[in-house]
Amino acid sequence: MLIEVYVMSNIAEPDDINLRKLLDKSIELANLSDDMCQDVEFKFIDDDQTLMALAFVSKETDLLRSLCTLIENKHHRDGQLIARSMLEGLGHLLLASKDPNYAHKWRAYVFVADFKLILEKEGKHEVVDPLYKLHIIKQLDTEGKQFYSTKARKALQDDQALLPDPYKNENKWAGMDIAAIYKRLERQEIYDSAYRDMSGWVHWGISGLTKAIDFKDTNIQYKSQLSDVTARNTLIVGFEAMWEAARVLNSFLIKTKKAHLVPRFDKNLSKLLDDYRNAGFTLSFIKI
Repeated sequence: MLIEVYVMSNIAEPDDINLRKLLDKSIELANLSDDMCQDVEFKFIDDDQTLMALAFVSKETDLLRSLCTLIENKHHRDGQLIARSMLEGLGHLLLASKDPNYAHKWRAYVFVADFKLILEKEGKHEVVDPLYKLHIIKQLDTEGKQFYSTKARKALQDDQALLPDPYKNENKWAGMDIAAIYKRLERQEIYDSAYRDMSGWVHWGISGLTKAIDFKDTNIQYKSQLSDVTARNTLIVGFEAMWEAARVLNSFLIKTKKAHLVPRFDKNLSKLLDDYRNAGFTLSFIKI
């Protein structure tokens, strides 16, 4: 099954769950997260973790709002793509919150991205600032090796010359997949349940697509909606991923000029979580 495999045994029955209330709380959480991300003044040159937290929470906020829009307008099925993306972002952010080197690695890929852009411009015979190119190459002397592709590493091992672009594509910057990230975090249950259960639909697998079709005799009919309980559980994943990401950001805001607002944000996050549980939802993967 899709995310319906991830219906936690202690979640209330569909008739007892107020989807409207969950949508309202999700929108309230997105608004709070957005507030946390606005006008944050800090020494971003020296603080990779806070920069990454701000960037990731900003995107998680946009994704949660998009998820709410889909579910509110009865376009449930593709909400799984959004919820799964939110879990992917959460995994990266949780790891960065524990390992500042991981946050630095995420940020350092910007030199690879700019280098690839320079190569693209040169390939089109566009003008490239030579001083900027020199700056990027100098940065890559320090940061670049960690982003070498498998082919580049093998070439070095075999004492062969590197290709003009020896670096991984951006979707490979982390050097590990999301399963490895959650395993490293010792929270593999998130991957084994919600994340993996949505793979069939995300990757066009038969396990996902056949659940979008009603078979009756020799006729088939496409279903654009998921069941209400599956829609709710998709939104549960989105809400909890957003809440955890916002909590991470709040822990880093103490180092910024918004430090005086951290207690208020913490109180509001706690209240939202209390409201969530009081509405009949049991925590699926948030750790308090």
